[in-house]
Amino acid sequence: MTAWLSKLAPDIEQTIRRFWFAILLSGAGSIIAIALITNGTLDTTWRLALGLMIGAVFAVAGQLYRESKGKPGLDIVLTAHVLPVFAVAALQISETSWFVSPMLGPISLLWLSVSPFVGKAEVLGDAQTQDRFWWMNHRAVSTAIIASVAFVLIAIGFAAIERALAVLFGIQMSNIFYQYLLPFSGLFLTPVYWFSTIPQPSEFSGDDLESPDFLSRAIGLLGEFILTPFLFLYALILLAYTVQIIFARKLPEGTLGWMVPGFCIVGSANWLLLHPAFMRTKPMVRYFRKFWFWLTLVPLALFWMALWTRIDAYGLTPDRMMLVAAGIWAALLALVFLTKRYADIRLIPGFALALLVLFSVGPWNFINLPLQQQALRLDNEIHNAMAGNQSVGPPYEWSNRSEAIVRGSVQYLLRNDRKSPILRQVMARHGMRLDGSGIGQVSIYEYLNLPDNVDGS
Repeated sequence: MTAWLSKLAPDIEQTIRRFWFAILLSGAGSIIAIALITNGTLDTTWRLALGLMIGAVFAVAGQLYRESKGKPGLDIVLTAHVLPVFAVAALQISETSWFVSPMLGPISLLWLSVSPFVGKAEVLGDAQTQDRFWWMNHRAVSTAIIASVAFVLIAIGFAAIERALAVLFGIQMSNIFYQYLLPFSGLFLTPVYWFSTIPQPSEFSGDDLESPDFLSRAIGLLGEFILTPFLFLYALILLAYTVQIIFARKLPEGTLGWMVPGFCIVGSANWLLLHPAFMRTKPMVRYFRKFWFWLTLVPLALFWMALWTRIDAYGLTPDRMMLVAAGIWAALLALVFLTKRYADIRLIPGFALALLVLFSVGPWNFINLPLQQQALRLDNEIHNAMAGNQSVGPPYEWSNRSEAIVRGSVQYLLRNDRKSPILRQVMARHGMRLDGSGIGQVSIYEYLNLPDNVDGS
């Protein structure tokens, strides 16, 4: 069977040999997803299907890590087999006190991008390793886009065939096309095709960076003549906004939001696009590489002031935790590349990977830390509002600021804390027992002498 397959389709045979575990996980996930599409949905089963798909990405990354290392070892077993299985199992966990399982998706993609380049011999700042990193990820991203376009064409073809059969011959096959063939093509055949296009680390040749093909040149021109001018223009807008703040003597209040992290993310992606030697000699690229990280400093300073103002007023939320992580990532990149110490393009996804893992595991994760911080804010404000010398319970005396903090924290905990155990604990410390499932803000506000007539932020 193997000999026949290798003669008929050598690329398929090689792909199966390289990525058999990823194909197995992807196939199992596809079968479960198709069964759910045709027979209804269950949250736990969807989690299993998604976990298998994410496990397949980890399996591909593990195989690339194996190929880059060359020698067998415990680390290869852990990355190629244990980590994918762990990802499948971990995604079934819905409890977020210690681990945010949905973050495994972006973590798997970031790990895939750096997995062939984390061996002991991979020294930070090594020029050839950075070239290999760019080459591998350029190929992978380009072929992923091609695979996505191919799937869109397949979907159009299926739709045309299904309509032709229905209109010309009265044959109704929409269920077969849209519930079986299309999901199977998108969830299994497209990823397997993409697996077949991923090169081995040993195939690297410096020619791709010195004498690029048409696709590499086209993507380079996109970075040089579209992204770079717009990034410079956006930087000027942010600098003008800084001047306005200085003259108005008023700090930004959350208006920057994702604007600055988005600016830094697009700029860092452009930095990666413009890395090859054939791009670095161009004037526009030279200016971009010389000034880019300097241009992020003022926007980052504004961003941190705006974010701190928002957190101080309304507390942490998962979105603000993501902003904190994005701000740390951008600041670390600026520090490394401006000091030119260990400056390495692998750190662009590498820092993001480390921060996502850090903020996804432990009691300080994206979901749990905001709950704890909002509870602490509520506890402190209630304690500070106690009138007289009583140790617990009403009456309470409120300032406008403390009242706003209490309202915001109560509403946040009611919305985001399942069955509100944290809110119950806080209120119990102040003499109010919240029993049963009918817990609501009206009873809490009445107990705290707060009229229920203002929306929290």
